[in-house]
This record gives sequence, C-alpha cells and structure tokens, in this order.
Amino acid sequence: MTTKEAKAYRAEIAAGRARFAELCPLFEPEHARQFIVIDAVSGDYAIDANPAAARHRLLARHPDARPFEKLIGRPAAFKMRGPRRIEYAHSG
Repeated sequence: MTTKEAKAYRAEIAAGRARFAELCPLFEPEHARQFIVIDAVSGDYAIDANPAAARHRLLARHPDARPFEKLIGRPAAFKMRGPRRIEYAHSG
C-alpha cells in the first residue's frame, strides 16, 4: 500500500466513524447488537444482524461503496486475536 493509498484509507475510516457518531443516537437502543455498514463516500447505511447481509444490501444500492462496519452498542465489530501457540508432542 502506498502512502497515498494509506492516507485515503485512513480518511475513509475517519468518515465512517464520523457518520456512525452522527447516526448512533438514532438507533442505539432498538438496534443493539446488530451490524451497521456505512458507505464512507455517500454516508448511506444498512443495518442487519448478519454483517454480510447488510454489506450486500449496501453494495446493491451503491456498487462503488467503501463499506465501514460497526457493531451497534459495542466498541468493536470483531474481536481480533493473535496466533495461537501450538505445542506438538515429542515422539520418542
């Protein structure tokens, strides 16, 4: 990724977060634990319990969308974990 692409990517993330902050008070209690997918370019969004379904609906309306996903009511949509350590039994 070039520096220019990285800056554009960070700008899209910032736009998605800003749009989520605007929309959050509108749907926080009734759509808790559902996914919202926001187009960072147009600001349009789709909400669904299944993140793939929400993304599909958004991309159907905006094929060139730059999707930003967030889980409503939670700090992060997905939990990232590091690689697990695998221990092998020694033969012999």
